[in-house]
Amino acid sequence: MKSFLDSLSKPEPTSVLEATPDKRGTSLRPTLPSDSTELRKHPRAPYRTPVRVEVAGIGAVDGRSEDISPGGLFIITRGHIDDRAQVSIRFALPIDGRVVSETAVVKWSRAASEGDIGSVRAIGIELSSPSAETMKQIARYVQFMAVER
Repeated sequence: MKSFLDSLSKPEPTSVLEATPDKRGTSLRPTLPSDSTELRKHPRAPYRTPVRVEVAGIGAVDGRSEDISPGGLFIITRGHIDDRAQVSIRFALPIDGRVVSETAVVKWSRAASEGDIGSVRAIGIELSSPSAETMKQIARYVQFMAVER
């Protein structure tokens, strides 16, 4: 019979998430296969700011951004917005904090639980024709803060 002390003397197999000094602080994101197509058109960077989405016929839907790219924003909200909806989005620019209003299109919308009307939703919003200043600030911010894929 194996004793408790015997089990301590033999190390258990290590896991994938082993915290060795060379692994600490590094991302464990999966890498894309070399033959895969690129999933994103634009680099993105984490960016948290309040966002108001104005939807014709519905009104304002408030949320917060999670990340930003020259193509648009990824936002979290409790409001439902249909895919392909034309919207106006208000948010603070990442460099100087000035609040802007830009036209946009909802590219996709997903809820944590599709049956729950008030559940948290993740929404991908593409900027339709952002101003030159909006593009300049977003591009500069993403250049400095972008997350490697």
